[in-house]
Amino acid sequence: NYIWYAHLMDFDLSSIDGEITAVKLKLYGRSHNNDDGDAIIMEGTFDSSISYGDMQSFTGYDGYSGTGDDDWDADDVTEYSSTFGPKEGGWDQDGWNEITLNSDAISAAETARGAGNRLKFFICNKSSIFDNSFSDFSTTPQYFNINYYANTDATYKPELVVTYLGTYG
Repeated sequence: NYIWYAHLMDFDLSSIDGEITAVKLKLYGRSHNNDDGDAIIMEGTFDSSISYGDMQSFTGYDGYSGTGDDDWDADDVTEYSSTFGPKEGGWDQDGWNEITLNSDAISAAETARGAGNRLKFFICNKSSIFDNSFSDFSTTPQYFNINYYANTDATYKPELVVTYLGTYG
């Protein structure tokens, strides 16, 4: 048994008027009684109206057979970050956490900006989902938590910090 939680985010980059050279995601941590998880950001493939069916909407997802033998792995997906969260250490449960995104994310951001599209993130648990350890679950559900504010109306909404080459006049 497992509970699959993922967080889907998309960002409008249309107001940026220069080449994107760096991207960071800022998440404000929240404490929970079982903060022992980790996460990773991957390229999302959902459209503009996110729905429940988008729980598999990331590059490389090819289904799950239900036999413990997953039909996708780390070689199939497009990773945008390294692993982050309480399990990795350095996670502030009552403050801002900055996740530096890699060159794939920077390229995707620049492509999205140039095309007038949105940059899409699929954030999932690293140890239990990304690492393909479905077969490790027993009849007792396992929970790996990483908590942060995600509501865009909240005081501590997620922030995308973009560095770009601007024009000077």
